Amino acid sequence: FSFQPLSGKVLLVNFVYTGCSTVCPVQTHALVEAMRTLPQAYRSRVRFVSISLDPLQDTPQALKRFATRMAADLAHWSFVTGSPADIERLSERLRLYKPSGKRPDDHATSLWLVDGLGRLVLRLSGVPVDQRRLVGELQALVSLADVPKRIA
Repeated sequence: FSFQPLSGKVLLVNFVYTGCSTVCPVQTHALVEAMRTLPQAYRSRVRFVSISLDPLQDTPQALKRFATRMAADLAHWSFVTGSPADIERLSERLRLYKPSGKRPDDHATSLWLVDGLGRLVLRLSGVPVDQRRLVGELQALVSLADVPKRIA
């Protein structure tokens, strides 16, 4: 998976693992509903990216099964994993784990919004997902990308 083809798109990034039976499926379901609520004109300019925190168990096949079970719109949503070292580096950099541990079920549930220039612009609480606010923020980021940048 490469973020390069997503250049110019607004991204929602979250972290999951398919073995989760509590927060991850609930959050993913709420994100499915948020994606459905997003008007079609915006949907093509937005990409959801769910990154697994359990790379040893969450193979691409397991992630696809999870996405299908959750009814995720895979035309606008990627479920990805990486090497354990890559996931560890990313999780440390973003401080994804609660102080209590480093098991997949100890991860934070934030939603990360990235603008079309690749800048992290907002971190939202992911439990519960405030769908109305999330959809509004995504629409605002897409709209901001349409405003011409003029130098006075």
